[in-house]
Amino acid sequence: MWDTNSVLGAVDFFPTLVRLAHANLPLDAKSDGEDASAMLLGQASSRARPLFWEYGRNTNAFAFPGIAPNRSPNLAVRDGNWKLLVNTDGTGAELYDVVRDPNETRNVIARRAGLSNRLARAVLEWRKSLP
Repeated sequence: MWDTNSVLGAVDFFPTLVRLAHANLPLDAKSDGEDASAMLLGQASSRARPLFWEYGRNTNAFAFPGIAPNRSPNLAVRDGNWKLLVNTDGTGAELYDVVRDPNETRNVIARRAGLSNRLARAVLEWRKSLP
């Protein structure tokens, strides 16, 4: 049975497949991914660390007429029930409780300033660490 609250990202595939193959990660392997084999095998599992991602919502790759006012920030972090979106310059932050509000209709950033600041710092530091 699949746990509908599981959080899995593409970065998790390598460590998960290594584990399922009963192999070991290379000693010099560096990855943001986590072993999600328990999750895929139907066992209760949760992430130990936040999941970060970036997507190409920029004016060059997404230069469609009329989307500018509705453009989503291009960085995201998921930590537990929380998802924070923010631009690479730190602007436009939005915070959602994706379990209570799966359609992300209620931005609660004004009520959760401490949490949103912590998540924004984390995702911006993650972005700076990328090659």
